[in-house]
Amino acid sequence: AKGRTSDSLYVLHTGRKEWNKPLIQTLLPAPRHSHAACVVGTVMYIIGGQLSGYYMNDIAAFDLKTLNGKRPAWTFLEPKSDLPPARAGHCAVSYNGKVYIFGGADDKFYYNDIWCYDPQTNKWEPIPVYGTLPISRQGHTAAVIDDTMYIYGGMSFEEQLLGDLCAFKFTERRWLAFPTTAEAASPRAEHAMCSVGDKLYILGGQLDLNANEDLGIVYVLDTGMYPETG
Repeated sequence: AKGRTSDSLYVLHTGRKEWNKPLIQTLLPAPRHSHAACVVGTVMYIIGGQLSGYYMNDIAAFDLKTLNGKRPAWTFLEPKSDLPPARAGHCAVSYNGKVYIFGGADDKFYYNDIWCYDPQTNKWEPIPVYGTLPISRQGHTAAVIDDTMYIYGGMSFEEQLLGDLCAFKFTERRWLAFPTTAEAASPRAEHAMCSVGDKLYILGGQLDLNANEDLGIVYVLDTGMYPETG
């Protein structure tokens, strides 16, 4: 990445439409980019990322409740288990009180594995899965609806932009694939995706140079109307 890599935390107050940078006087996580983050309860977890070609597999926690106190602080976790391989460009989601990461890459490998971190036991575990695995990728996005994690896009080891939609059902530990339709978002990486109700929203990202598309278009997928295949 060009320029300086940051270790700062910023907070957006949506009611006041204001950003602020909390004063954190304790040790900060190492500067990084292409890491993943998600929230379980009131705690935000960040996992992995890279800095100048050095890939990380650490996990740090920030309790958002401490923003209301005098000493907001990061906690550096030391899991009592094997760690996922270091990576960047992965995604993280929370489900049923646990953190799940999928995919990502280092300087040699692209991944399509799922790891789960349990804050109660302070342990990571690789998740055995069933069904057709998505191809390895980085720069994709993920969002959870009900008991399902949806994955869209990213970039393959061959540097091909991906436009597939895959879903992982936590309760069955099974991957599902979806057919591509004409209305689907074009292949892309480094985009943004979120879920509201039973819908997925996709915006922006890195597109093919020949793609004739307005990056301001928001794609909406109603998961309740989308056919799935095993």
